Amino acid sequence: TSFRTVVPDKPFDFDGGGTGGGAWELALRYSQVKTDGDTFAAGLADPAVSAQKATALTFGVNWYLTRQSKLMLNYEETDFGRPLRFTPGTRQRERAFLTRLQVQF
Repeated sequence: TSFRTVVPDKPFDFDGGGTGGGAWELALRYSQVKTDGDTFAAGLADPAVSAQKATALTFGVNWYLTRQSKLMLNYEETDFGRPLRFTPGTRQRERAFLTRLQVQF
């Protein structure tokens, strides 16, 4: 991990004449957040619709087309530890596909 960008040895060739495929990166992240019980006691959050704890696992693929462009695809599953009330209905887990195209100048 660094603050520098990935620089592909063979950047993606937008003209189609070359063999550059960019650079690929696989990513895995585990994260967890726990809410202080005082948050609910003080009335700042409703325990019927707010999670006291959430655990997430994310799998991702990043494609660095060039030094200035990056395409990200992530799948994330979050477990709230118990069923929560959402519109409509209730659920304990949330699943999401996230994409991002990043271009820097």
